[in-house]
Amino acid sequence: MCKHRGENITSLYIKAWITAFLEGLLSVKACVAAFLTGVMPLKVSNAAFLTGTTVKAWTAALLVGTLLLGSCSEDKKTARPMQTVEFGFEKTEKSSTGDTNQSSLIADNGNKGAEPLDIFGDKGENNPSPSKLIITVENEKGEEVYSFHEVSLYEDEGKMSAPLSFFEGDFELTQFLVKDDDNNIIYASPTVDADREKLHLVGSPLPLDFKVEAGQPLKLTPEVLPVLGVPADFGYPSFSFTPVGEPFSFKTEVLGEGPGQHGIIPYESEITVTGNYQMDDEKVVLEKELPDEPVDISFEKGYEPYHIEIEATDGKGAGRLDNYENTFNHIEDLEEYDKEENKLTIVLED
Repeated sequence: MCKHRGENITSLYIKAWITAFLEGLLSVKACVAAFLTGVMPLKVSNAAFLTGTTVKAWTAALLVGTLLLGSCSEDKKTARPMQTVEFGFEKTEKSSTGDTNQSSLIADNGNKGAEPLDIFGDKGENNPSPSKLIITVENEKGEEVYSFHEVSLYEDEGKMSAPLSFFEGDFELTQFLVKDDDNNIIYASPTVDADREKLHLVGSPLPLDFKVEAGQPLKLTPEVLPVLGVPADFGYPSFSFTPVGEPFSFKTEVLGEGPGQHGIIPYESEITVTGNYQMDDEKVVLEKELPDEPVDISFEKGYEPYHIEIEATDGKGAGRLDNYENTFNHIEDLEEYDKEENKLTIVLED
């Protein structure tokens, strides 16, 4: 600890700060000069300490030290918060003839003498029970964050889906279908491309806009109609549930703080990506050991949300470096992903 005759170190710090502010000495130039030239005398007289370049050096050192401490704490990256959204469905009470009795609808199978399908009545031989939803959701960029995603239903003042995770933002529900226990499509929410008869039966066809905000869980209930016809009648090209598009493919490199004073160095690691994260049908879509150099990885789309975890495995970092964990719907949601290079660079912290 520095000691000065006649005054203690606290009073000297205070005087140095006051003097520096009054003389307008808190500049970036002074900070850089103080650290580059090492002008931080430990043994100075009272007069020297309170005047001239020594005040500048002490002030610059204290300021830069404060800024560095602040920046270090800001460098600690945390996973972006996600909010839950639940989906249910509202069965319209109108038929194509204006009749409120939906049991009067006849299945469109070409048999005019077919038995009416009481799809809104009690469960029975001819009354399938809703079991799962198939949904597609796009973000404000037009990217599919959930693509033909299947989610189970449960009883909660009606049928509601298991919660799905979303980042904050604006979204559109573009497809919404209901399956029964035998994986048959029994309800569909018409889109704006549906035929006029179907559009006449609902107040708000898809796409359905919604906003996700922090601390405000959502429950959305689109209107649905019994599937009595072909997909085109409801505005769908097909009722296919196979995830479309190429898998997520990108380069990944794992770095970390080296032991001692070695700076940032590459590490061998293990990556695990889990799809349908925190759902009943959670699935590991990628589990791979990574070398200490950039490597190509890929995994399937259609299992949003995903959870990624990376752990250092070599002797230099195992057990010393913190694991990296985050949750995302699209790879571009991760701050560490560089779109131009199509590369995910993770820096593990000590």
